[in-house]
Amino acid sequence: MSSEIMSLEMDVFCLLLLIRILYQMYINREQNDHWNYFYYTIAWACVYLFMDAIWIMNVKHFLTFSKIQSGIFNSFYFCSLAMLVCSWYVYVQKTLHSAVLKHKKILVLTFIPLIFFIGSSLLSYWTHGLFVID
Repeated sequence: MSSEIMSLEMDVFCLLLLIRILYQMYINREQNDHWNYFYYTIAWACVYLFMDAIWIMNVKHFLTFSKIQSGIFNSFYFCSLAMLVCSWYVYVQKTLHSAVLKHKKILVLTFIPLIFFIGSSLLSYWTHGLFVID
């Protein structure tokens, strides 16, 4: 069995597991702000795993995209990873009661790499900065 198919199976398994966790968290939701951030982190992980599964199916030619569709998909794929990392960072900062989220100037500086990464992934179709569609 090829490594891409095994990765696809793992993506689907993890996605189903995370959806189950999201469902349980939704049923037992608390008003605790810190758990809401964890909920968002799991939701972004689900989006990322879904995008990764579609990317693997595209590589194995189960799905075919045009060049423009591939560019759009790759941009969203990279953006979902960036948002997953960002939501995890915010969750950890909230859990540790860090002062980073309390000061707007520090918070803006913290998210500059995220804004740069998302911007460069959206422009990468034309600039080939993060990926190239051949």
